[in-house]
Amino acid sequence: MAQLEQNHRHSSKLLEIEEQDRATKLGRMFGLGLVAIISLGTIILVTLGSILIGVLFALCGFSCITIVSYLSSKAYVKKEPNKVRYNNSPNNPSRSRTT
Repeated sequence: MAQLEQNHRHSSKLLEIEEQDRATKLGRMFGLGLVAIISLGTIILVTLGSILIGVLFALCGFSCITIVSYLSSKAYVKKEPNKVRYNNSPNNPSRSRTT
């Protein structure tokens, strides 16, 4: 019974990792496409003579990407559980010794 439970947890964890990996890849591809669209739009605007509008378009576009990236990374850190690591090895210099 315990083996079945362990297999179930392991398979569900593997599915979760695969979904996270797929979402990360799709997010990177979408980000690359968005950067390409912003860059192409800026080049077109500058070529047509609207330098100030092109610069503002690029600035706003890349600022939005930066803000969304920062907020999503901050949300990802909040989802991570706090991991407590215990290192009781005798060679650990950070461990205080009382003699």
